[in-house]
Formats: sequence, structure tokens, C-alpha cells
Amino acid sequence: EVWKYMPKEDGMPESVMLQDWPQGHPEHFNQELADKWNQLLDLRTSVQKALELARQNKTIGHPLDASVTVYAEGAAFDALNALGEDGLAKLVIVSEGK
Repeated sequence: EVWKYMPKEDGMPESVMLQDWPQGHPEHFNQELADKWNQLLDLRTSVQKALELARQNKTIGHPLDASVTVYAEGAAFDALNALGEDGLAKLVIVSEGK
């Protein structure tokens, strides 16, 4: 609804659904942060695959019934540690992460 009342520049589409996503500024890109999150998302994918196998084997009913323990070192450990006390559990969507 807000789109309908916004002042339109020449060439702007009538609907927000036709608008392109805004482009980020290259000077705001942080490669170190991107690498950290890529590593965390790779870890998340691995844990979710293991949880899905456990669910299929009826070891767990739902990932929120699970507790996971991840052993990491180096940059992976630092990235996980930076998430805080319950960050791993939130990242992989389980009841407890260590």
C-alpha cells in the first residue's frame, strides 16, 4: 500500500512487484563477514542433513527434539563461538547445540 502513495520517479513501475531489488554498494561488502557466514551456512546444511537422516530413521521425531554437538577448530570454531551461547541451536533449529 505504501508504494501506491510514494512519489514516483520517471521509469518506476506502477507496482512494487515489478520493481527490481536495490543493489548494494560495493564499499559496504565485507568479505571476511561473507566468508564467516558461508562457513556457518555450510555447517548448517551438514547438520540438517544429519538431522533429516535421524528423522527418517525414527531416531528423532522433529529437529526441535534434537540436541547437536559440533566439534570445530580454527575459523569454524571462531565463527560458532561468535554466535553466542544458544547461537548454534538457533542456526540449525534444534533444542540444544554444543
